[in-house]
Amino acid sequence: MEKNNSLRLFIFVILFIILSVVLIPIYNGAIQNKIIINDYNQLTDSITQNFINNTCDGYTLISPREDYHPILIDMQGRIIHESSIYGFPAKMFPTGLLIGSLISNEKFGNLGRKGTLYKFVIKEEWNNSIIWEFNNWTNEWAFQHHDFHLVGSPVYYSPVNKTKIDGNILILARLDKTYNKSISWCYLQDDVIYEVDSNCSLTGYQWHSNDHFDEMGFDIISKIGIYFCPAGQGWLHLNTCAEVGNNKWYQQGYEQFSPENIISCSRHANLIFIINKTTGKIDWKIGPNYYTGLEKKLGQIIGPHCAHIIPEGLPGEGNMLLFDNGGLAGYGLFGGFINFPKRYYRPYSRIIEFNPITLDIVWEYKKIINQNFSFRNNDYFLSWFVSSVQRLPNGNTLITEGTKGRIFEVSKDKDILWQYEYKNTGISLRNNWVYRAYRIPPEWVPGNPSGYTLWETLYE
Repeated sequence: MEKNNSLRLFIFVILFIILSVVLIPIYNGAIQNKIIINDYNQLTDSITQNFINNTCDGYTLISPREDYHPILIDMQGRIIHESSIYGFPAKMFPTGLLIGSLISNEKFGNLGRKGTLYKFVIKEEWNNSIIWEFNNWTNEWAFQHHDFHLVGSPVYYSPVNKTKIDGNILILARLDKTYNKSISWCYLQDDVIYEVDSNCSLTGYQWHSNDHFDEMGFDIISKIGIYFCPAGQGWLHLNTCAEVGNNKWYQQGYEQFSPENIISCSRHANLIFIINKTTGKIDWKIGPNYYTGLEKKLGQIIGPHCAHIIPEGLPGEGNMLLFDNGGLAGYGLFGGFINFPKRYYRPYSRIIEFNPITLDIVWEYKKIINQNFSFRNNDYFLSWFVSSVQRLPNGNTLITEGTKGRIFEVSKDKDILWQYEYKNTGISLRNNWVYRAYRIPPEWVPGNPSGYTLWETLYE
């Protein structure tokens, strides 16, 4: 009898995971055959009024799942521009310059690797002409995934620190077979950060995650899990590569926040850390477990994405902002068994903004499922995978709830002022996924076709 009960419990857990991962996206309309823009008939009069008065008007760059082209929309949901390259993510710069990716192992021939890796990192002008490409890291591939960063530029628009259109690029990549017997008995898919200059030459900078295992704070339970069963798609599955940027903490003497240092975060291990660009050592970190010391203030972060320091000149500058996905993540005794680690679980996502010195939460957005919730009315906030967040210059926050394809702007008081739901063609359950979205200043878009007031006149 006891054996039968254990079997029933095991089957129940497996079915619950399948239902959570597969059926919820279906219910939310993942399979569609057209792009749907905002239906303002669903908005109440009060939200419509907020939309008119309080949004940060500009264009929104949407990077869908790996092999769909990025699109640029205006505040009414009209498609202003579609790129010819891919975006994992795509990022826009002044003059409409776009940096993204091209040719993935999923779409152009399986290379035996789990997760999408790209052969080229590309610069594309507004007229869709490619003016720069890099593919010469190893085996004539860039192996880029999840992120890159234009050195010397903020992570997104800052009214104080100007965004460049040229310079070195930090690229987050992955090596397929790395063997480090002190970490695992088997090969690791190891995340790497390297740097390339504007002439497509490698600068010599490389950071390999497996070299810094002992700096990551894993407990014995996590170490056992990683040793016997490291997860696929990168044993850490890093998804962020961003410079810290100019900030008040460094000006106050906190060397770990040197502007050229690099922030990254691990979806699998629940880690967020800052890499010293000069020494390679991890100078600052939180996680992977959040039950001791100052980290208890934050609560357990699970599967984070898009961690960054809010750039100078924006409300909340110097605070760390991230999308805390929830769902399942974190290394336990069973490691990455069945695709990814599952030590911690939380049934909702949240956005957290916190002081990186004291770890006090400054601002948080979440919607926890309650007895009256409705899938159709977005009464819950949950994206196990992908997703992003951006602080806007008027103090609002742009949130990408990735697995729903939902992008929305909220005020400091957490009122939803604007939202857009991305849908695309095809039969894949992930077709409506959006990896990241950025609100773009009107002056960066050639011709400013929707006629929005320039941010430089409003915020600089």
